[in-house]
Amino acid sequence: MYAQETKADYINAAANHTCECIEGKMDDSSVPLEMKLGNCRVQFISNDVARYEKHFGELNFADQQGMTRIGEQLGVAMMPICPDVMMSLVEGAGGMVESAEEPVQNTVSGRITKVGSETFVTLTVKTDNGPELKLLWLDYFPGEELLNVKASDISDQEFRFTYDTLDLHNGKTGEYQSWRVIRSVTRK
Repeated sequence: MYAQETKADYINAAANHTCECIEGKMDDSSVPLEMKLGNCRVQFISNDVARYEKHFGELNFADQQGMTRIGEQLGVAMMPICPDVMMSLVEGAGGMVESAEEPVQNTVSGRITKVGSETFVTLTVKTDNGPELKLLWLDYFPGEELLNVKASDISDQEFRFTYDTLDLHNGKTGEYQSWRVIRSVTRK
């Protein structure tokens, strides 16, 4: 179906989908416009990875430069389709979002009980007040050098983590899943 599709055709299809997706979510003021844009874009790409890879090569959401380039192309293509949404993004007004505040960062203190390392590193932290939380090490954060050692070297130490909760697309299930993404760490 997409055998003769050009990169421009793909970008236009992505722009149409993303605009429709965002406009369908404008009533939800609890989610920042930038996050809606990202979620809609990821949804389009994830629905047909082979189609994406035909035009841009191997999909790697962690490649910030590559994702930025695609995002810029997508933004230009979206401008004539949903100009109000795009102007809200450009002006930093946040569209119909009532508050342009930064997301609330949560803090937890405790001991690391488990280090998982499939695609991304996860840390299971036994909190001071009882429950265990799973934290995702998705990108650089202040203090990461404290954790960049063998798991056995950090298992008896207490740390204080700051994290955001993000909804990330699970490619296996096709659903969004909430993750606690580490934003900083200090030794307690």
